[in-house]
Amino acid sequence: PGGGIAGASFRKLDYGLRGFLGLPARRYPFSAGYDDAGAEARVLAAARADDAEAVMLPTTLVHYAPALRRAGLVVVGDAADIVSDLALQLLSAHTGSRLGGLALYANVLALRTQERRGFPARHELWVSTPAEAMAAARIAPGLPVLVVPNALDEDEHTPASEPQHPTVVFIGTYGYPPNLQAVRILAKDVMPRVWARCPEARLVLAGAGMSPHDAGEIGRDSRVEILGRGPDSRLFFERSQVVALPISGRGGLPLKLLEALARAKPFVAYPELVGDLAGRDVQRVGLSAAEG
Repeated sequence: PGGGIAGASFRKLDYGLRGFLGLPARRYPFSAGYDDAGAEARVLAAARADDAEAVMLPTTLVHYAPALRRAGLVVVGDAADIVSDLALQLLSAHTGSRLGGLALYANVLALRTQERRGFPARHELWVSTPAEAMAAARIAPGLPVLVVPNALDEDEHTPASEPQHPTVVFIGTYGYPPNLQAVRILAKDVMPRVWARCPEARLVLAGAGMSPHDAGEIGRDSRVEILGRGPDSRLFFERSQVVALPISGRGGLPLKLLEALARAKPFVAYPELVGDLAGRDVQRVGLSAAEG
């Protein structure tokens, strides 16, 4: 379909109708760019060129699994997210128009069909927490699932120095909807309260994928600094006094949270994000309704 409103409307209608009927699709909400670029054929061609025996697919590309398996490849899944759960979380957080809510619901239907058809075609699935393992078992009973926790090289990720100025930081890829939603919450809801008590505080955002429109909206206040992609995350954490992670939708324990711990930086996050944290030295701070 073409671009613009008509093209987007057609895609959402296709997502919803095929998802409701449980029919396979040529593209899915979180992989449409890859699908349109013919990524399935490219992955298969690369595997054959390298004489590979196995291919690892992220959850967003799970619908490639049947074709790769038919080609004789072992297909291992890397479930950073159960994407249907992520889409449902985005729908639950939606506060916009009814039409926008219907579009998000169409995503949920499409992604559930994508997972129901793609998960059983994998030989094995790797997830980072027991919660994801339970979700995967619900989608594809009998699929071998391994819990492989996220980890960092402790020799490379060492404590960072203290900054000279009060700075709140966030790092992420902003093409990923929960990250973009998180920095909007930081800029619009959290930082005005911080500035009321500490006017000189800065919000520093690092990472690729933020559109010029979103950057203009989020960076309206001069105390918000948008860095883009950086060469070394340590340089970013050197500037941080506290790492803020207002992400309620989650898939496993984020590497950015683990890196904050490894860099000896305090962080503030929703309980949903730290629920599977193995350590016990995590202070839970409760806020009243008046405090937000």
